[in-house]
Amino acid sequence: LDLPSFHYVDVGAALGDCMMMAGYFLKGKLSGTSFEALPVHAQLATETFALGNLGPSLKQVAIGSTSEIQGQVFHGGFGQDPGVVGEALTVRSATLDEIMAAGAVEQIDLLTIFVNHGENDVLDGARGILSNHQVACVFVCTYGLETSSNDALRRLRQLGYAAAGSVWNEDGHGFEWVQACPASIWSSGECCTAQFFARWKK
Repeated sequence: LDLPSFHYVDVGAALGDCMMMAGYFLKGKLSGTSFEALPVHAQLATETFALGNLGPSLKQVAIGSTSEIQGQVFHGGFGQDPGVVGEALTVRSATLDEIMAAGAVEQIDLLTIFVNHGENDVLDGARGILSNHQVACVFVCTYGLETSSNDALRRLRQLGYAAAGSVWNEDGHGFEWVQACPASIWSSGECCTAQFFARWKK
């Protein structure tokens, strides 16, 4: 991307691999924050960022719609899937609206959400910044499930985003990912592309 700067927020960072990849492709231009609920993952990701000499920071806090979240540890991560048996855990949480209100950054170029079935809470806790179109591109993991896909699409469209699913899962009757960008600056085929970001940054 031929951009002067790029602000990335990664919700559900796990070991920080997405931020590391972004740092590789956006050397010297990347700023942003990763959020991870599990202490052990947060510590490992912080060490990885330091070794890679990356600018972004990592905060050990879950992102949702309340001050704390009850869930389970499974698949090596923290989630809120009632159908999965795992170690019960309550973690500290904040909303993206609160995070943005307390910080100096007014806009997010890329927001990724991969939180093991807690994505609706993340979107609900970001209604303020999304309704103001402070986020350029949103990627939400929806696990190939019909309900998760439809919920994410509906929430984003209600907030004025052009949203579409990608990678259809026949078994789950849903999309693996939902991507969205403000409908006011979207044009066909340009959501979350290099051309889109060039228009967004103008």
